[in-house]
Amino acid sequence: MRLGLQISCELEQIDSLKPKSDGSFSWCLKVKCGSCGTEDETWHQISEMDSDHYSDVQGDVNFHMKCKFCKRPGYIDVVKGSYKEYTEEDSGKFKTVVSFTCKGIEPVQFSFEDGWDVKVLDSNTTFENINLSEDWVEYDPKSQMPVGISEMKFQFVREHEK
Repeated sequence: MRLGLQISCELEQIDSLKPKSDGSFSWCLKVKCGSCGTEDETWHQISEMDSDHYSDVQGDVNFHMKCKFCKRPGYIDVVKGSYKEYTEEDSGKFKTVVSFTCKGIEPVQFSFEDGWDVKVLDSNTTFENINLSEDWVEYDPKSQMPVGISEMKFQFVREHEK
C-alpha cells in the first residue's frame, strides 16, 4: 500500500516550506499494525537515509518492526524522489509532501519536528532547519516583515502505486 502524508498550514509571507531534501529529514511517525489494528505508542524517526535489510522484501527498507500484540512484521519505506514543497499557493489546503510504501504497518500520526527549510516571499531569505512542533514566527530583515507558519495539520491518504 502506498500512503501520502499531506500537510496543511497557514503561511504568512512565506514562498515555500519543504523538508530537507538531502534524504536526512526524519519523519516522526506513530504506526499501527495492519493486521490487528494495535497502535504502537512510540514515536519512530523514519529517514530515507536509514536502511535495514528486511527479509520479506528484496533489498532494504527504511523502517521495520513487529507488532507487540500479534507479532506480525511490517515495514515503511520512504518513496525515493517523493518529497514536495508546500508553497504560498497551497496555504490553508492539504498537499502531499512525501509518500511511503507500507506493508503490515501504516502511519497514523505525524509530528512536525525540526528539519524544515523556509524561503521568504519576495526577499528570497531562507531559514534552515526550523522546528514546526509549534507555530513558528520570525522577522525577515531583508523584507522588514514578520514571517510565520501556523495552524499545522496533517492527514494520510491512500495513493495509487506507480
